[in-house]
Parts: sequence; structure tokens; C-alpha cells
Amino acid sequence: LTNLRAHHAVWQLIVALWGKLPDWDEDEEIDLNSYAYHMARREAVTRWLSEMSRKQIAQEVQEVNNKGQSHVQAVLSYLSGRDISAAVRTSQQSGDHHMALLLAQCVGSAPVRQLVAKQLSNWQEHKADRFIDLDRLRVYTIMAGLPVWQSTAGDINTCEGWDWKRCFGSHLWYLCNPSTTVAEALNFYEEAF
Repeated sequence: LTNLRAHHAVWQLIVALWGKLPDWDEDEEIDLNSYAYHMARREAVTRWLSEMSRKQIAQEVQEVNNKGQSHVQAVLSYLSGRDISAAVRTSQQSGDHHMALLLAQCVGSAPVRQLVAKQLSNWQEHKADRFIDLDRLRVYTIMAGLPVWQSTAGDINTCEGWDWKRCFGSHLWYLCNPSTTVAEALNFYEEAF
């Protein structure tokens, strides 16, 4: 049964990469170089990545809740599957409204990325980052669109501990521009690896 699920997942990925796009009419001629085509492919791969990570993320969030750990660890798990709504909701329920506000703006907003990167730089310059939880810094590093950030305490890798699907998803959603194609994101992911 596990082997069958793995084969099914591979076929779903193949469809996301090269198969029929759900919102496209079969009679419609498709320009494979068009922006609309690349964004539709990106969305199909996004759905696949999110679906493949859903079970693992649910387990991690349940473990965080059972152990009474910081909500920031749950936020990281939700971000790894691009469930921004759940990350925002978790932050709000924990009274972390500042993080909730930033999370709500983190996907696709270059000015927000730049401002968060500037904040990280200021914290590092004044060595204030020593007093901030490493998981919280990791969330800010993801929101800044940085794959790795040098804090006072050492390197913070945004993809640490994640499987390849969540690492690639992180590159596609947070570290690349919103108009980056799947192929370009894959190249960036391979270079980072």
C-alpha cells in the first residue's frame, strides 16, 4: 500500500509538471512560453508540494501542541507547506500580533521582504539577535527571502530539518520572486543545495 501511494504521488507530480492544467480549456492553444502558462504550472506544483507535506505538518503541529512548545515552531511547520492562513491564525491565537501581521504580507511582497531583511540586519549589527529565539529568527529569515542568514549566534538555515519537498517549496514560495518559473526555482534550489 505504501508503494502504491508513492507511485501515485509521483504520477501526481508528473501531471503537475507536464500534464493537463485544471483551469485550461483543452481546445485552447497554449503558449508554453507565456507568463500565464508558467504561473499555472507553478500553482499546480504548489498544490502538489502542499498536499505531500500536509500529513507531516499536521503531526509536527500536534507534537508542538502536546508538548506545550512555542507557537513559533508550529508557524514554521505551517510555512513549510505554504499554509499562511494557519500560520497567521496560530500567531494571533498566541497573542503574537506583530508576527501575524508580517506573515500575512510575506508571500510575494518585495517591500515587506526588504523591510524584514533590514530589521534582521539591524538586529545583527547591534547584536540584539542574541536575545531573540532562533526559531523566531528563522521565521523572520524566511519572510526576508533569505536561504541562510548569519546571526550573531551562527548561521540560520531556513530549510533546516525539512525534507526535499518542503525545502523546494520554501525556495519556490519565499526565496524566489513570485513570478519565478518552476524551472528557475529548481535551479536556485539546486544551487543552494
